[in-house]
Amino acid sequence: MTQTTEKRMVVEVRDLKKCFPSKRTITDAIAKKPAQVLTAVDGVSLEIREGETLGLVGESGCGKSTLARTLLRLYEPDGGQIFFNGVDVTNMKGTELRKQRRDFQMIFQDPYSSLNPRKSVRATLEEALRVHNIIEPGPDQKERIERRIYTLLDLVGMNRNSIDRYPGEFSGGQRQRIGIARALAVNPSFIVADEPVSALDVSIQAQVLNLLTEIQAKENLAFLFISHDLRVVRLISHQVAVMYLGKVIEYAPTEDLYETPHHPYTQILMKAAPVLDATNRNRDYAIEGEPPSPLNLPTGCRFHPRCPYATDKCREEQPELREVAPGCKVACHYPLNLPEQK
Repeated sequence: MTQTTEKRMVVEVRDLKKCFPSKRTITDAIAKKPAQVLTAVDGVSLEIREGETLGLVGESGCGKSTLARTLLRLYEPDGGQIFFNGVDVTNMKGTELRKQRRDFQMIFQDPYSSLNPRKSVRATLEEALRVHNIIEPGPDQKERIERRIYTLLDLVGMNRNSIDRYPGEFSGGQRQRIGIARALAVNPSFIVADEPVSALDVSIQAQVLNLLTEIQAKENLAFLFISHDLRVVRLISHQVAVMYLGKVIEYAPTEDLYETPHHPYTQILMKAAPVLDATNRNRDYAIEGEPPSPLNLPTGCRFHPRCPYATDKCREEQPELREVAPGCKVACHYPLNLPEQK
């Protein structure tokens, strides 16, 4: 019998929290009311292994991007722990944190604003190499930097002749490829891709997704892939986490989640996803009302004001994220599609 080697854990997040105080109004100041606190990420735990992609989905404003930025220490966490390759980076500062940043990088959503329009491709990639000391000093350092830049351009499918061109001379898809090359320049083990194809045409989306898949296979990278497009997430992810108002409410292997979603919110998201079928434009979904304000969260389950199955227990008790099937976790008092319900 052949033994399978367990993949190395790259990212481990435990009970991560991020809060933002709201601005006090004049009325609040007069009444001496404290500033309200918006809890954007509330006790999220995740794991991502090498060579795997975790898809993160949910409505706009649910906390996906805040989670990603807190995970990368672009925002300071207000609670919990963050481990990269077994190293706790939660409270790292200064030089110590800068050294760790080589291990985790980000591909931003907007390829137009994420690149400095005054820097050529050469300057953009060279800056990353020099800041993180990727190329050791020496008499031939300049030549080695240029060879590394050419290697990166080859890796992302860009013509080498583009090395001295500027972002304004490229299409959106080409700019995103440059953004991917910049993320790869420092040899990271983990990359956050925050809606990396949402600003691109459909045909270009497919090219960028294929590129990310190929790069992951070559470099054995771990990805956190954030998207509102469930079709894209299914195509590229190994696991999927569903967020709602700062919390992960369902977490499962991709095919398990798409075939048997257990949370009512996840089911509605699946039904709401566009179907590429010209003969069938009807979608049998409905989410009652708008998401509650993050400054005034409902008691109990956060989804209960919009849930068609809510009971008094849902309104009073907050459900814990618990395992309902092998590898599948759901935060719901009455999870759907369980074997005993069939």
